[in-house]
Amino acid sequence: MYQVEVNGEIVGTSEHPVFIRLNKNGCYVPCDESLADGVCVKLPRQEEREIVDEATGEKTTESVIVYEDTVFAFADGGLTGIEPVCKITKKEE
Repeated sequence: MYQVEVNGEIVGTSEHPVFIRLNKNGCYVPCDESLADGVCVKLPRQEEREIVDEATGEKTTESVIVYEDTVFAFADGGLTGIEPVCKITKKEE
């Protein structure tokens, strides 16, 4: 399990982070952790969704958790220079 921190705050955990570097063509490519300039992890995000009752047409809103891929650099200006910077730490289970 890996713990992801941004500005000293834990933003999530991941069992399977994808360590990445920037290829010459500008694309992120997976690589060994020792060669990585960043990481891609799935992090939870709360989202509001509108639900319409088919029978009555009544609209309600529900809050759901969705997971989205998030790319982080390991240093300011790393990767393309626009990614947020994180620290990732492997936690022993």
